[in-house]
Amino acid sequence: MSLVFRASLVTLFLHLACLAQSHASETDQFTYRNQELRDLAPLVDRRINDAIQSIVADWKPKWGPDREKFVRKLRLRADGRYMFNRTSLWILKQDAEFAGMSKKGQKHPKRSNSIYASANIFQATAQVVYGLAPTLNAAGVRIGTDKLCHFISGGAALYARRFTSGMSMEELLTSNRNEESGLYGKFSTGTFSNADLVANYEGFLAMQDLFDTSPWTGKEALLGWDETQAVWTIRREFQIADYLNPFWDEAINPSDYTRRLYPVIAENLKKLCNRIGADELAIRYTISEQREFELSEKYRELGLNLHPELRLDRFCAEYSQVE
Repeated sequence: MSLVFRASLVTLFLHLACLAQSHASETDQFTYRNQELRDLAPLVDRRINDAIQSIVADWKPKWGPDREKFVRKLRLRADGRYMFNRTSLWILKQDAEFAGMSKKGQKHPKRSNSIYASANIFQATAQVVYGLAPTLNAAGVRIGTDKLCHFISGGAALYARRFTSGMSMEELLTSNRNEESGLYGKFSTGTFSNADLVANYEGFLAMQDLFDTSPWTGKEALLGWDETQAVWTIRREFQIADYLNPFWDEAINPSDYTRRLYPVIAENLKKLCNRIGADELAIRYTISEQREFELSEKYRELGLNLHPELRLDRFCAEYSQVE
């Protein structure tokens, strides 16, 4: 069995595990967007920094500066060996406010009152089976809890393919996109999630930044290798805010839907248009043209299927003209 094939099987398993363990398949940042959510980025940072510190403390000199091993251990300690997406599950337990909202469903939509409402099992198989992932606020960006699994486990899987399986960057990004187009995404959910691809890629960049200066932030590598002592040293702390941006938010960076699912999404977006005022649309559902251009350029090679016309500010403007 080739390394590339084995890596693809691992990625499939990680994706399915992310779906199951996040209690969901897809997410909805369109609905309940007026609800204020406390910033939980510090909890994410704490989770990942604790994992990094424990790996450094337990590192055996005989392993040497094995970057691939460090990344594997980080994924396992932060996101789990058999139960993935443990970071979001850990946050559920740590933050009483977030846990309460998720359990009571007061601020996070269920499928029945989301943009997937009325979708049947043939239109949105995974959403019907698993439901929707809750939304959390991380450094001011609204993301589904599934994105944390994409960031940690998805990013680690891309790193393994790049440096263990020897894929070129072009091959790596093509495989990432193909997975979202097929069984791992659109086939099972009816949804090609641009935000999933962004989270995977930013996770990949985060894994690189463990060992090398970041070309995006200019920050030094998070880790250094002490050749004399044969140990890793921590130079700075991880901050997820370095990797977050509005393209993680599926209301700002809408997904691409199958022809079977799109009519359901469009009808539910129209219902939101009828409930939300122009002022709220202008405040909560927009991104500046400059920022949109910058992010589109950054992720050009990911092959995103961008649909800015589905952002609610634009969608509602078009809908009102038709009406």
